[in-house]
Amino acid sequence: MSKLTFVLNKSIDGNGFVTYDDVPIAQEGVYEYLGVEIEPNNPMIASQLFKVYIPGAELENSAVDFAGMPFINDHTMLGGKGTAPEKKGIDGVIGDNVYFENGVLYASKLRVYTDRLKAAIDNGKKQLSTAYYALFEKTPGVFNGQRYDYVQRIFGANHLALVEKGRMGDAIAVSNRSISLEFTINNEVKKMDKDEIIALIRSILAEDVTNAVRNAMTAIKNEEAEADKEKAAENESADEDTDDKEKSVENKGVDIDKLVSLKVSTAVANATADIATKAFEKTQASLIEKADALALVEPLVGIFNHAAMSADDVLKYAADKLQLDGDPATAIKTLVKVKAQSVQNTVPARTETQLKNGQFV
Repeated sequence: MSKLTFVLNKSIDGNGFVTYDDVPIAQEGVYEYLGVEIEPNNPMIASQLFKVYIPGAELENSAVDFAGMPFINDHTMLGGKGTAPEKKGIDGVIGDNVYFENGVLYASKLRVYTDRLKAAIDNGKKQLSTAYYALFEKTPGVFNGQRYDYVQRIFGANHLALVEKGRMGDAIAVSNRSISLEFTINNEVKKMDKDEIIALIRSILAEDVTNAVRNAMTAIKNEEAEADKEKAAENESADEDTDDKEKSVENKGVDIDKLVSLKVSTAVANATADIATKAFEKTQASLIEKADALALVEPLVGIFNHAAMSADDVLKYAADKLQLDGDPATAIKTLVKVKAQSVQNTVPARTETQLKNGQFV
């Protein structure tokens, strides 16, 4: 038996901090660098563009260095001879687990603290760019059909930046893998990424459309059989001459061709639109329902691994953890309401003097 569950990679805790799961932060490949980035003291090549290969092995070895590094808005080298972190302002942090998989370096957790960075992401600024110390070896070669001039060697991480346009493009961005699909077959959990989900949906659509066309063709054959009966009846009629019969048969043949074309195209269009609409509506409703459930329970139980959970599973988990009886959804909503009323009734009014002095206890 298979269980399909859509997984959101974004969660918000009781502090309002946003956490993204499994975020791609760098990718093996060949990228363009200006000469000044490669050899700062060589004015002869400063404005020239060079192809630089970043090996997967270098990214994999740098994973431990990027763990715990600051997440900031736009690039600024931090610490040492760079800008003091407190002066720049740290907007977030990369989690402790950074891993390399299939040519991509991922942060298993990427946390955002500040409203300014949350707003930037919400407004469409999503691409990411890693900052690190590196050496460039002038060793030309070819990677995946792309020629390069230099090989980059990484030897120290500094930060991760949210940027308008990163060197690695849309593939390295916040929420790039916002939805994945998990299913269980014979107690083995399997995962699908966005591209695999699209391929699956296309195959389902193709199968359903094929069935729709097959049904349409069956109906068309029935129509043709009826037309043949009519032609036979016309041929037996003594009131029509041969020319009229041939003309009538010819006209009916044209009508059948039009009928075939119309029925097939209509069946395909209707089946595709109906299936796609239902799939979208079901998916959207499921995601919204789960997001609403997480918004209710996370302030009560904190962040937890909800990857394989549906909205009902999220509510049940929280209800069990809080030892609530009865229907999980009703019990959670009641508890939230009670807590809100309790806070309203118990928080004392602060005097103007207390607010001026910054006393918030």
